[in-house]
Parts: sequence; structure tokens; C-alpha cells
Amino acid sequence: MVYYEDSFVDYDGNKVKIKWTKELWEYHLNKHPEIQNFKVASNLISEALINPSVVLSGKNVGKNKEATRCYYIEHKRDQSNIYFTKVVLCCSEYCFYVKTVFAQWQFWNLVLQEKKYNNFNEIWRSSKTYL
Repeated sequence: MVYYEDSFVDYDGNKVKIKWTKELWEYHLNKHPEIQNFKVASNLISEALINPSVVLSGKNVGKNKEATRCYYIEHKRDQSNIYFTKVVLCCSEYCFYVKTVFAQWQFWNLVLQEKKYNNFNEIWRSSKTYL
């Protein structure tokens, strides 16, 4: 049964959906308390999809090699640390769906985790980003 549901459009016009069960919502909320509630989570997702700093596309590693897109939006910097939001989308046959969302501080060269994999490519970069 769907507990948290919303839909979005990314910077390139792709339709994105989120349909999480109560268990999945609670798992993400416990792991990433900064998402706080449905409204905050939807705002984080929408902001990153509409106005990303960097977008990476590739295949997820592991047993589920799904087509994956990672949207990063840089919010602020403090010396070498960056506060950012990351939204991970996977692609089903019909549309993109949100796999996870979170916001955190991290050392600048550790933010774009997918860059260490050969199967991820940068498909969008804002001219204003430090990432």
C-alpha cells in the first residue's frame, strides 16, 4: 500500500514518480532524518530535479543493474565541505522513480560517489557548481 506518493518533472522534461510504502518511508526517515516529512522530502526532490548542479547516468552496481540517474544540487560550501542534496532515480519500463533522497555535508571530493565507477557518465553540469 502506497504511503508517500508524489510526481515530478526533471530539468529535461522527464517524468519522475515516488511511491513508497510506510515501511520504506520509515526506513528512509530513520536513515536520513533531514527529510523530516512528506513536504520536505518532496521539496528536496523537486529542487534537485529541476535545478541540479550535476547529473550522472549509468548502471547501478551489484545484482540489480538498473539504469540509474543521480541528481546532485549544491546548497552551500564551507571551505572544502559541501552541503548538498542527492536524489537517486532508477528507471522502470515506463518512467523514472525515486530510489532515495538525502541531504548532508561532505568533503568536496567525496560527494560524487558514482564518479569512481566506469559505468557512470556526467550528463549535466551547472556552470556555477564546485562539484
